[in-house]
Amino acid sequence: MLETDRNVEELWPPQVEALNSGLTEDENFLVVSGAGTGKTLLAELAMVDRSLKQRGCSVFLVPFKPLAREKQESFESSLSGDLQLNVTCSVGDDQVPPRELFGSDVAILTYEKFSYYLRNYSEESNDQIHTVVVDEFQMLGDETRGPTLEIVISKILHSHDDTKLVGLSATASNGGEIAEWIDGEYVDCRGWRPNPLYEGIHAVRDGETTFYYDGTRQETHDERTQSLVDNNDRYDAIANYLHNNSVDNQQILVFAPTRNDAEEAAGEIRDLIEGYPRSYNFEIDDTATDELKQRIKRASRDGGQTLDNLAKCAKWGTAFYHAGLDPEIRSIVEEGFKNGVVRLLASTSNLGAGINLPVDRVFVLHPRFGGSKYGTQMSTADYKNLAGRAGRPSSSRRGESILFAEDFRKEQQLKNTYVLGELESIESQVEITSDLSLMLDLIREYRTPTNIHSFLQDTFIAHRKGIDEKQTREAVDFAADKLRQHGMIDEAGDGLTLTGLGKETSKNLVEPETVATVRSYLESVRNEAKIDTSDLLTVLCGTPEFRHRRLYTSQRNLSTGVSELTNEYGLQSLSDREVAKSRISARVVADWLSGDSIETAFERYSISDTRSAADVYQRLAPEMSRVLGTVLRILEASDSDLYDAVSDVSTLVTQLRHGVDREGIPFFDAGIVEGRSELRELRNKLDIEAVAEIADLDFQKLDKRMKTRNAVQVKRRAVNAVYEGREAARRDVLLDVHERGLSEGRFERLLNSDTSEFENTAVSLLEYVDEMFVEPADESGRTEEPECRVKIRQPDGTYLETSNNETMEIGFECKSKEGLEGKVATSDATAIVTKAPETTVQLTVATPGFTEGTDDALVDNDVAGMTAVGFAAFVARAINGDLSANDYRTLLEDKGIVELSTIRSVVDD
Repeated sequence: MLETDRNVEELWPPQVEALNSGLTEDENFLVVSGAGTGKTLLAELAMVDRSLKQRGCSVFLVPFKPLAREKQESFESSLSGDLQLNVTCSVGDDQVPPRELFGSDVAILTYEKFSYYLRNYSEESNDQIHTVVVDEFQMLGDETRGPTLEIVISKILHSHDDTKLVGLSATASNGGEIAEWIDGEYVDCRGWRPNPLYEGIHAVRDGETTFYYDGTRQETHDERTQSLVDNNDRYDAIANYLHNNSVDNQQILVFAPTRNDAEEAAGEIRDLIEGYPRSYNFEIDDTATDELKQRIKRASRDGGQTLDNLAKCAKWGTAFYHAGLDPEIRSIVEEGFKNGVVRLLASTSNLGAGINLPVDRVFVLHPRFGGSKYGTQMSTADYKNLAGRAGRPSSSRRGESILFAEDFRKEQQLKNTYVLGELESIESQVEITSDLSLMLDLIREYRTPTNIHSFLQDTFIAHRKGIDEKQTREAVDFAADKLRQHGMIDEAGDGLTLTGLGKETSKNLVEPETVATVRSYLESVRNEAKIDTSDLLTVLCGTPEFRHRRLYTSQRNLSTGVSELTNEYGLQSLSDREVAKSRISARVVADWLSGDSIETAFERYSISDTRSAADVYQRLAPEMSRVLGTVLRILEASDSDLYDAVSDVSTLVTQLRHGVDREGIPFFDAGIVEGRSELRELRNKLDIEAVAEIADLDFQKLDKRMKTRNAVQVKRRAVNAVYEGREAARRDVLLDVHERGLSEGRFERLLNSDTSEFENTAVSLLEYVDEMFVEPADESGRTEEPECRVKIRQPDGTYLETSNNETMEIGFECKSKEGLEGKVATSDATAIVTKAPETTVQLTVATPGFTEGTDDALVDNDVAGMTAVGFAAFVARAINGDLSANDYRTLLEDKGIVELSTIRSVVDD
């Protein structure tokens, strides 16, 4: 199967070694092998083998949401075909029921999402999961995600004895120690690659690049054949490489410390290619790059200078990539690079984890993350992970990485630190004495210090450094004091008992301090007629979740007037500067919700150019929505009085999710728009503010103003949002009529008339159906006749037969309530049985509807029934020629009330 479906003719040495060392046995396992050496295939083999041996779910964990989506697409291709394994994914705000999620064969989650499920559905996860694969295992040492990952793994080790754990890492140098911790086997194949990696240091003083392979100096090249970029030796070296290797269409990654650096690098090379006398020498495909440019412009939510620059870069075969871009934009850029349209991709480390791209050479502009003032130096492991991305697994051609040195001293430092340097050991990032969220979770699950201590013995920090009972007791006591101040814990007997607030907080991925701070503020304003949005958002931005999301400003008076707000907002743990940054961030978001563009707000508050619009609509506002929504759910479950008093704040949660004012929310709830820019465009086109205005707007005017958009769909959704019951259905069906280009007058009469006018209109509509032969009733002296009898002609001239091979003759009866007051009684609905007993099908149409219990009576008497609204939908489709022979049989032989939804599903689907 590997050979036929995956073009795998033979396994690579790391894969062979892992399989021979017990990857598919029951023991836990760690694979340490470089980028592009087939670790994912090993994970698939382990998951498939486990699935063949026992029923259950394999969970595949990744650090980032984009990586989760990429793995979902990959696994659906590789595992859902002949293997027929069901693959699901849950990240971000996805709420997949645990039985459904873990009932699949493979479930892909981020570390944090899996932590949420373990906190809330430990029983389901324990019963259904048989394998957990941790991708990017070296993230255990990451300051941000490491603690969550370590506790997740520790819970598997402590409470899931039958669950197999598989770790995948490119840079875990202390793999043996980690394997001991997880009580498993491991292989370390970092010395093997499918193609050689040459690590180079480019001396900017003379243009020479010295390459090292396997720690040994191999060769020196003069790579500056001509000066292409003035006053920047790094860009000059990049441009020369791109120019000199155009024939082979080689592609390069440029890793930059900051977003601005990435944008500048892509822009400089773009300017060079655009202005070069013979730009075709760079082998740029004009047609493909122009299409990429247009895709980026179409996908741009609110435009802005950043996306304009990206589109311009794409036209000349360059691009940049960082967290400030919308996920859809990043996906387009990735696809452009994978397809060879983009020759140069300048990226921050955001691209470093797991995303597989075809790269020939990697340039590292500066071995650090962030700016020169506040940034941090890359570790050796960080560098090796980036450099290891060079080289295409499908090619034997070598991969190359380049560092830049200004002088001989710097060259030696780079060589010793990065090229020849030893990888740092992975260290635990768990802080048991200060992590209140961790302790709250453990107190809920294990209750006593003794039980908590027992759990902590299965953590990596305990394996490395040891944790004695005294340390555990001190950590628990410290946390208990803090949590008691927050109203989250009570003491009970020899254990610790959480209050309702504490229990609900422990189930969610939000800091206890955040819940306490927001709750305290809401308590202080619960009696106010209106809660100030900017104040509430300031409080929110001052909580721990926003430590790295607050916006920076160059305004010198940043902290003026802040001191008096600190106590008012309950942000005593923050410096005046951080409170001020929280206030500025809140004001930017509040102005954006009110309709200002983010660029306008940035200019108003002098926001640093290290931040982009996407930092607001993609990171800051969604996190505000998530955290505030989580706090409200916690309060709803634990403090209903306070929640009821401030429940209107839930509107702000929705505003933050969509980036709109309060009046814009109904447009999203109705499904009329999906984005802020789409809402703005719709409002401007129609000159309206509310959904009700669309529902009542003359359709001809609506259609004319909408132009390129589906006016019928928009009006239908507006109608169903504004109106209820029969009136919503009546307006909805008239849209069906309009959509088919039919005259609305007869249908309006049908829906608005009663008695004889209703009967005559219904029969006249049947007569408009080409294939229907309508025989009016002979009422001369007879009172027990139906309105008419109907047969349906087929293309060959014969009449349609029922499923019993009898000619389908329909006895058609109309019943109405005078003035459309009340509903048609059961006896009237079934009168057709005595009026047309000889017909093979009896159909009663009633307006405005049937009384309760009529459906059962119709079924008992083998009669089909339709309301006037349902009949209008049916006959409109019949007049338009939409019904097949089987559609007629399905609808008319189905006894009982034939609902509008049934008619639509049978005919339209």
